[in-house]
Amino acid sequence: MRLEYEREHRDHHRHRVITLLLIGCSVPEQPLQPEPRVPARIDPDRLAADLRFIAHPRPPGSPTWQAVQDACVERFEAAGLEVERMAYGTGVNVVGTRVGRLDEPVVLAAHYDHIPGCEGADDNASGVAGLWALADVVQPGDRTLVLACLDQEEWGLIGAQALAAALAERPVHAMLSVEMIGFTDDRPGSQRIPAGFEYAFRSAWSEVRARDFRGDFLLYVGDWGSSHVGEALRAGGQAAGLPVIGFTSPLAPHVPQLGRSDHAAFWYQGLPGVMVTDTADFRYPAYHCRSGPDTPANLDATFHHRAVEALVHATEQLLTE
Repeated sequence: MRLEYEREHRDHHRHRVITLLLIGCSVPEQPLQPEPRVPARIDPDRLAADLRFIAHPRPPGSPTWQAVQDACVERFEAAGLEVERMAYGTGVNVVGTRVGRLDEPVVLAAHYDHIPGCEGADDNASGVAGLWALADVVQPGDRTLVLACLDQEEWGLIGAQALAAALAERPVHAMLSVEMIGFTDDRPGSQRIPAGFEYAFRSAWSEVRARDFRGDFLLYVGDWGSSHVGEALRAGGQAAGLPVIGFTSPLAPHVPQLGRSDHAAFWYQGLPGVMVTDTADFRYPAYHCRSGPDTPANLDATFHHRAVEALVHATEQLLTE
């Protein structure tokens, strides 16, 4: 996951950041340990095996990068999707599509590249394995489904820029960047919050505070046009037994900390975008292998499984007219 924010874009909207600083919405508090409301549909053993397969150093052009790219093609094809290797010059996205009655794409994306010398289990093997599991079980809906394994996120959201440009003229209904969804820490105080968020996004901050700042929830952040995505994710969390906290706001695209994944490329195109995440280095010490290896052993298999279950339910809701 990488911070990429255009300086001139940021400066142009600085005055809007000030005027929008107190925007928030009211949401109910959630139980600390919710129970699933529906039976699980994803095989947790296969999800864990997929995570282990992906979680090796895979900088672009490396043998593991190629193996994961090939596996994205195979898994999407096996799920019945129409698959394209989108070569855009410096990298390759793998895009799977299931055409619906309505040409209003629901896009879920996870980047499969990572930095050299780091296993990248949470970042972002957890997201890619989640996409594969979702492809296996999600039911067709009225809208077109697009699943994308994106390349070169760590090098500046390059693959996401190519996909967003390709979709720029279509009425994208929702875009979810699945970015690190496997790490949790239920100790009070384990969840850090960027300075000023208690003012800018007070409702979400209050939810985290009500949990004693435990890093045990899934977070979403999105633009103002993605409120329906937030509602679907919260409903998915209730179904899967997973706390989901987040916000959509016109302020989000103008805050650098919130543009750290592939959804930001969609914002730049004027398209909706939401990041779904375990909050990366605001919770996880081994982000980018900074304080030890980012391996599957660090992750919470139950949390990961429930996060993907929540995404399945949310996706099916978004696909339905």
